[in-house]
Amino acid sequence: MSTLTAVLDPQVIDLKARIVADFFVNPFLECTRDALAMRQDRPVAQIDVAVADLLRCGVLLERDDLVVFEPAGDLYEDLRQLASIHRRQDSDARQELKQLESLSRTQDALAVQREEVRAILDLVPVGVLLLDRYGSLLKANHACRQLIDLDAVEVTRDVCAHLGLRLETVLQEEKTVEIILDRLLEITAGPFVTEGSEAGVVAIIKDVSERKELEHEAERTRDEFFSMIRHELRRPLMTIDRYLSSQDLEALRPHALAASGHLGAMLDDLLFLARLERDPLSVKPVDGVAIDALVAGCELAYRDRMREADLTLVIDLDARGQRLTVDERRLVQCVGNLLDNAIKFTPPGGRVLLGCTLTREGTTIGVEDSGPGIPASEREQVLERFYQIQKGDDRVSGLGLGLAICARVMRAHGGGVTIDDSHLGGARIQLHLPQSTRS
Repeated sequence: MSTLTAVLDPQVIDLKARIVADFFVNPFLECTRDALAMRQDRPVAQIDVAVADLLRCGVLLERDDLVVFEPAGDLYEDLRQLASIHRRQDSDARQELKQLESLSRTQDALAVQREEVRAILDLVPVGVLLLDRYGSLLKANHACRQLIDLDAVEVTRDVCAHLGLRLETVLQEEKTVEIILDRLLEITAGPFVTEGSEAGVVAIIKDVSERKELEHEAERTRDEFFSMIRHELRRPLMTIDRYLSSQDLEALRPHALAASGHLGAMLDDLLFLARLERDPLSVKPVDGVAIDALVAGCELAYRDRMREADLTLVIDLDARGQRLTVDERRLVQCVGNLLDNAIKFTPPGGRVLLGCTLTREGTTIGVEDSGPGIPASEREQVLERFYQIQKGDDRVSGLGLGLAICARVMRAHGGGVTIDDSHLGGARIQLHLPQSTRS
């Protein structure tokens, strides 16, 4: 190994080695010291020192202020090896840089994915909880933290136990439990395994308090409904039974017919309401329904019942000659339901007003009475199925379907039902038909 090899140790990439490597790669290079300083990005003073040393060693020559390459013999071989080492080190450095850049991009992509997963989990309306195989908390979304205080000591000590679960079980199979913390929670937990990782536990947590309340309410409504059905069916059936077992059939015949009609009307209401809720298109409007004829028909149908109840029926028709596009049969049924309620709740000697007015929004048909009225707190509830208002301490007969049918028939026509106070002292219930129903 020559003296130059010792001076230019391959392990130390100094300025002289870089200059030699540059000339070896470009053997026909000729340049001034200033140009060489620019190529190496070093000060001219440092270039002068390095070039002077290389001139003494015979590696470089200088002709007419131009520095040129002049290798020979062992020196050439040493320089070739030195340049090879330099290129290899440069290639290794470039490869390492590429790997670092690739690793950085991968880390950035993973960070973005983690943020995306976190954002998605936080949008999920149920709690999501991830635990490792030892039961330690890995991740919990926003909904989960709203349902469970994960910072509490008793939770952090044993999350599974706090949720009513056994870690050994949910690492093997799915399990669903219900627990009461501040709310009633339904927790479904089971194992999850990702590629290249050990098994853990994922838990889905739902607040089922409202659902349970609705289930209890539905059960209560069902019980009340069947109790009501038994009560309402018993009376007409008893009347019919007395008629069939009586010796004086003719005397009880009108009562039996009335009971049979009442029974049939209740069944018709039940079937129609079920059909209407299943298919609103079962309401079939037709053109040319005369409003004054419709009101006159209702007045005629209820005249005798009003007289029997010692009530005065007043007609206030402000829409004579107006024709509507409605389901006439169902609209008559709705007006009849309002008149039935007025008869039930208005004491003898009272007044009932049946009116019809035209407004900018459409047509309004209303019934008012001088009864006790409907409390404001119950005006939305009476439009629901089976809801009934008490008449003093007594229960009013019927299934509580009349106003529910009115609300749904009006909705099918694009209108609605409103309830407020009447100037007569009782309730005013109005059926609103939109402008589009005018023929």
